[in-house]
Amino acid sequence: MSVLQARIPFCLFLCVLGAYFAPSVFAQRAPVPQQAAEGTEPGARQTPAKVPIFKSSEQYATYWTSEPDWDTELQLKNNLASAPLTVTPILRMASGREISLTPVTIPANASVSVRVNEGLKQRALDVLGQPGSYGSVVFRFVSPNAMNLNATAVPSIEGKPVAFRIHAHPAWDPTSTLRAQAPAVWRGSGGSLAPV
Repeated sequence: MSVLQARIPFCLFLCVLGAYFAPSVFAQRAPVPQQAAEGTEPGARQTPAKVPIFKSSEQYATYWTSEPDWDTELQLKNNLASAPLTVTPILRMASGREISLTPVTIPANASVSVRVNEGLKQRALDVLGQPGSYGSVVFRFVSPNAMNLNATAVPSIEGKPVAFRIHAHPAWDPTSTLRAQAPAVWRGSGGSLAPV
């Protein structure tokens, strides 16, 4: 008996075994609940609703001012489609002092404006219109994502057509996989720019 003839029964055994188990391996289906929910087709899979995780977030605008003849408008837009967003603007002065303005609740998918001078009238009258009353702004809020708020600081000279927009940005997360969000430093050498 040759080696080939001895392997034939073993190969036949493997083919029969494979044919027996193949339908159950390749045709597995998830178990269907006995009672389907009302309004759904029998046998339709139901997926659980994802609940967003709300976390504390911050965005930063680099400049506000309330120096003589200046005012800053804080423009806040809620990017959430179906939920209000409560934002607390905090003014950081160059001296290190922090002034928390009144929290603002923005309806879903809406915008509001906050005048810094009006907020200072309520919270820190000693800073209003004084030299050295400038700094950065922190916007604190709780939402599923730091990009649910679009914030801009617009310093302007009262009664003059001078204003400029400063967009707020979330702090860079060093654990984030989106490295494009990282701030970059560029240096010119030989007529071209290159990252440092």
